[in-house]
Amino acid sequence: MTETEDASLRTVVVAVAANLLIAVAKGVAAALTGSAALAAETTHSLADTFNEVLLYVGLRHGARSADDRHPFGYGQVRYFWSLLAAVGIFVVGGLFAIADGVQTLRHPEPVANLPVGVAVLLISATLEGLSWRTARRQLRAEATARHIDLGEYVATSSDPTATAVFLEDSAALIGLALVALLLHILTGSAVWDGAPVCSSGCC
Repeated sequence: MTETEDASLRTVVVAVAANLLIAVAKGVAAALTGSAALAAETTHSLADTFNEVLLYVGLRHGARSADDRHPFGYGQVRYFWSLLAAVGIFVVGGLFAIADGVQTLRHPEPVANLPVGVAVLLISATLEGLSWRTARRQLRAEATARHIDLGEYVATSSDPTATAVFLEDSAALIGLALVALLLHILTGSAVWDGAPVCSSGCC
């Protein structure tokens, strides 16, 4: 493996571990609170974990040496696995979120144990931040080596793995579910619990 591939592999492993822990924590919190936003977040985190496993498989396959059948190597296979990961993010996570969000908006129910949900989301944000920082560090080092800024590197990089992790974690850190629970606490309205679920599914 090249140095870049090693860095990408490390980034993906950190992302898989972080998202798996996050999915478990959010699942427990969703069961305790009955929050639609947390249920959707759990599904997203499970989908993200599975998607990052796909990125890992792509990295491993792409690192294989050239042979008679593939004289230029297997590097391009990473794009196929990245495509599957992208489909998983938008289809699996998005469709569930929209359906659950619409149901919650039509029939809002009070959310229980709100402090538990807020605490889990804050812990999840910390884990997401660790994964995000790992991906950002890799991308920044590669951008510096090419003498361009981070934004330009993300737009032009030929390595889809670290970019996919970075963008997925950036979206997760926006924290719509946390905002929903805080608004639920402040207003007492359960409608807020369904609003971010619909919006995150549509994005």
